[in-house]
Amino acid sequence: MTVKTDPILNKLFLFLLFIAANSIQAQIFDHIYLEGDAVTKFSVGKETRDHIEYRNNINVDVPENSKFDSPVFGLNFSLNYQINKSFIMGIGSGINVVHKDKHPIISNEYYDKIMLPLFTKFRYHHQFAENWLFSTDLNAGYQVSQFLYGYSNGEYDFEEKGGLLANLDFGIGKNLGKYTPVLKLGYEINQFRRKDSLGWIDESLQYDDKVVYKIYYHLIKLSLSIQI
Repeated sequence: MTVKTDPILNKLFLFLLFIAANSIQAQIFDHIYLEGDAVTKFSVGKETRDHIEYRNNINVDVPENSKFDSPVFGLNFSLNYQINKSFIMGIGSGINVVHKDKHPIISNEYYDKIMLPLFTKFRYHHQFAENWLFSTDLNAGYQVSQFLYGYSNGEYDFEEKGGLLANLDFGIGKNLGKYTPVLKLGYEINQFRRKDSLGWIDESLQYDDKVVYKIYYHLIKLSLSIQI
């Protein structure tokens, strides 16, 4: 038995489905926006070293916590989705630069360090007065960076690559009509992975032998963000 459907009803159903799909799509896009952050970061804390075991009964002394010699300047962008009036989540990236950071091997030498952060953002914000808001951001991700020095026997004598990053910001913003600038203050930790020739660390060891370790930077972060 064949069931015939009314062509008019079919067209009406497709039309209603089209309207619903476009309505849902419009609602989603209404909650998506782009945000830019101008960032300045300053190293804090003490430089420390750690003893790690390279082989049985052989320990090497390596940096554990370090500091940038100059401020870190950056420009980051994030694509965000407003879940509700209080919570936002997003993904972001950008470029951060340290001008004339100290060379990890050669004393009295400096180089420009470039870092590319890739992060997810979780934000809570609350309007506490007319046109004023408070926000807090939790960002976490990975920072791409690479510095290579010396080359012998088919590999570099020193390698530094990126690692995990995380920061927590607190901000105050004011609605100025089309734009809402937010001034934020926070803390950030950067991790880098190093592969170092033992000859640089101890003259009694061979350059061809390498030790792998992680080094950390602690920073106070000041930023100005604005929705684009």
